[in-house]
Amino acid sequence: MVVILLLWDPALWGSFFPTPTASNCLIQIEIACPGQLYPSIAGALAFSGPAYEAAVVEANRRYRGIFNFSLTYLASDLNMRDCNVMKDMSSQFVANWYYKQRSDPKSLGIILTPGCLDVSSIHQLVGNWNILYFSTVGQEKSNYVLPAPLLIGSSYIGLPFLGLAFARLLRRYNWRNVYMIVDDDSPPMSRSIALELTKLQVGSSAFTLFPRAIRSKTVKTYDWYLDDFHNRSRVMIFLAHGTQVRKFMIEASLRNMTNGEYAYICLEPSPYKLYGNLSWRYDDSNDSVAREAFRSVFIVHPNYTLQADSPEAAELAAGFRLRAKQNWNLSYTEDDQPRYEVLTGYSTVAMFAQVLNETFGTNGGGLPDATQISRRFLNRTFRDNYTNMFIDETGLRRLNLAVSQAGQNEPNYRQTILVESQARNFEFLAVHDVARTWHGTPWPPRDEPFCGLRERNANCAQSRLVDLLAPFVVVCLLAVPSAVFWTRKAMASMHRRSIWWNLDPELYWPANATASDLVQFSHYNCASATTRLSRYYLRQYWDLPPLLH
Repeated sequence: MVVILLLWDPALWGSFFPTPTASNCLIQIEIACPGQLYPSIAGALAFSGPAYEAAVVEANRRYRGIFNFSLTYLASDLNMRDCNVMKDMSSQFVANWYYKQRSDPKSLGIILTPGCLDVSSIHQLVGNWNILYFSTVGQEKSNYVLPAPLLIGSSYIGLPFLGLAFARLLRRYNWRNVYMIVDDDSPPMSRSIALELTKLQVGSSAFTLFPRAIRSKTVKTYDWYLDDFHNRSRVMIFLAHGTQVRKFMIEASLRNMTNGEYAYICLEPSPYKLYGNLSWRYDDSNDSVAREAFRSVFIVHPNYTLQADSPEAAELAAGFRLRAKQNWNLSYTEDDQPRYEVLTGYSTVAMFAQVLNETFGTNGGGLPDATQISRRFLNRTFRDNYTNMFIDETGLRRLNLAVSQAGQNEPNYRQTILVESQARNFEFLAVHDVARTWHGTPWPPRDEPFCGLRERNANCAQSRLVDLLAPFVVVCLLAVPSAVFWTRKAMASMHRRSIWWNLDPELYWPANATASDLVQFSHYNCASATTRLSRYYLRQYWDLPPLLH
């Protein structure tokens, strides 16, 4: 079922759209807004629609007499809450609008959506029709490669660039084996980022993922996943609601898996209630455990600016909530409203109107085709009172991302450690030395222990052999010199104690010696006598020359 809301009809919306008549406007701009209506995701029309409406009112006021902007919602039934169902139906919705619902076939058609579309199919349609396409929340890559106008993605945070940020973080710290848990019960952003990382892994040797899908609503404990993680890696990407992140970290801490040997990487697309409270403090009995555990948590997030938090932005966002209540009878609080995303929707319409006005003024009173118009957005920064948008050469918005370490002192304080630099092609620049504050093992922790996860690899075997042989080698090195020393010492002692000088009496008094020989020997001192006796002995046995007298 398709709900078509023609917001440009004054009879329907009255003062909300003070639309000029076609007779006093030069160019008609018809904007079709397909998407999911029910506010179960950040990319719902219930959130972005009121922002589009307010922006169209302002554009008609600013460019009165030149352009006439109108909106047509191609919304799913309010009871339809599955984004995938909307994707399957999106091509039919858009084709039906283009061929049957447009008020003027000569008008400039625009597709403006918060997401939940089959992007490749829609791109093929707008390429054939030569109309423009803008996506303000969900930003996916199109697989359509034939000539067509560029898809302009102004999403507050782009999925491809988030995936690249994760990959660069892993590469920076040489984390090659990475365990990844994706919660299917969390917002769709978690699954989308997991898909981007999987695409980056294919055909690359930079890192290897061990993905695991869970449904947190049915998981009572994370014991099995913690065991599996311990056996496969020391670095984990955990893509889930903030509440589940905290629960997981508490269980990891109780198993001594937050001691600095492990690192956990999480995502916070924006400070929006739908993504949960990514903090250790919940004012319960687990705060103290969670506080210590969050020392091991790193958060990838946009490098926030203050514009979306200004009083002017808060007032504008409050006006969006009022429109949702008055026009659609939908109520939600400020905490439920994804402010960054809805302000992006408002600024996208303003950006589009600005480029149209520039093009109109330089084209002799007319507009070029959509392909030429789409190229005027490239490599430009658009600013208003609420957002800054830089559109790169591919037509996608680039926002500086950052990596922060969860703080221990204040629950919402984080120590930013890396920030993307636009001037350096969005590479990470270090703004804080983690090694100075990291707990436990030296920073960065290894993604795999030296001896392997199960202590069975070659490194481990070699290490164990070395560990076994090392004491033996040390003992041998000490024992051999010691044995030589003591052996020589014992031999010397025995030598000193022996009577090696006590010769056989026959040497002193040979059997054929006469008394005169003995008297002759007595004339000499002991040393001389000994010498002469020796010579006498030698003379007797080896026939030496006679003794000298």
